[in-house]
Amino acid sequence: MSRRSNNTGRSDAARFALRSYQWAKSDWLDPDEEDPDALIDLLADLRHFCDTRGVCYADYDRIACDHYDEERRASDAWAEVKSAHRSPLGASPAR
Repeated sequence: MSRRSNNTGRSDAARFALRSYQWAKSDWLDPDEEDPDALIDLLADLRHFCDTRGVCYADYDRIACDHYDEERRASDAWAEVKSAHRSPLGASPAR
């Protein structure tokens, strides 16, 4: 699996988690619809979750941001490597 598809997989997993959250709150919409408030509500509720467990949401958010930045850098570097190995005509080189 390429690094790009790993990030796509991460995005798909996040979408599933968001949809599961909506279902758990009985805020389920048509699967093809996006609720712009759902992500905001989930993030707010995660803060409540951290409060009830005595952990600092901001600390976890900072660490998550570091992970995201690293995953993006790895994905961008992988895309550069892949594009450097393409032929000038856009097709993959023969092996």
